[in-house]
Amino acid sequence: MEERSLYDIQCRLNEAGASDLVIDIIINEPSREIFLKAIQLAKALLLEGNDKVQQSFYNRLKKKDTHEPFFTALSHRIQTAQNRLKSDMMSCNENKPKGGRDTFLLLVITS
Repeated sequence: MEERSLYDIQCRLNEAGASDLVIDIIINEPSREIFLKAIQLAKALLLEGNDKVQQSFYNRLKKKDTHEPFFTALSHRIQTAQNRLKSDMMSCNENKPKGGRDTFLLLVITS
């Protein structure tokens, strides 16, 4: 069996429409799990800087009917994550023990 390089595999997946699939999934604002899988696929396709895959993403995203919904969807995901982090941090501060920093670190480590 012929061994293929990472670059070749990425290019074949890209030719089969993998980069378009990633963009389409993100635009359609799927569940968190599906979104994360799409991001993982994008990372795998772009690993080690595959120039052909980068060009495919660029060509698709420079189209107005694609880049606006794509970046809007990403912006919503980032805003949601930011709000979740703020909420978690506020919750953490409200539950902070009065014993000071060392007690707090002990609680974090043992949790």
